[in-house]
Amino acid sequence: MIHLIVGGARSGKSRFAEHCAAEFAAKGYECHYLATAQALDEETQQRISRTDWIQLCHGRRMKWVLNW
Repeated sequence: MIHLIVGGARSGKSRFAEHCAAEFAAKGYECHYLATAQALDEETQQRISRTDWIQLCHGRRMKWVLNW
């Protein structure tokens, strides 16, 4: 099953996608999550740095990593 989540900048796409991935993972599904952004300014660069390390999902700390 593949889900594509699209929307405008800062519209909550990542939060929604991470929530969905955590729910599917809790049900035993293998999940892959990919978020893209261009760090065109300092604020966006800081937001990317914060989100690509550890997120809090359903009370659990989850590390999101990029696998090639």
